[in-house]
Amino acid sequence: MVAWRNVEAICQQHLAGRYTLTIVDVAQHPARAAEEGLLGLPCLIKKHPGLVRRLVGDFSDQQRVLKALGLPAGQ
Repeated sequence: MVAWRNVEAICQQHLAGRYTLTIVDVAQHPARAAEEGLLGLPCLIKKHPGLVRRLVGDFSDQQRVLKALGLPAGQ
């Protein structure tokens, strides 16, 4: 849940009202994990806008997450 809290905080701060987060339990939905091409857990997948990007980790490095989301640090 640390990863979820980190991503939620970043999204609230930088994307307020412009994002949707979905948690998928891969133990309960292994087919979904395969469909999404998950390489590690926890995994954040940014689908829109632009290119699909995947980030694995606890998302505590805010600058790294912002870069993966295609957001400037000062937004």
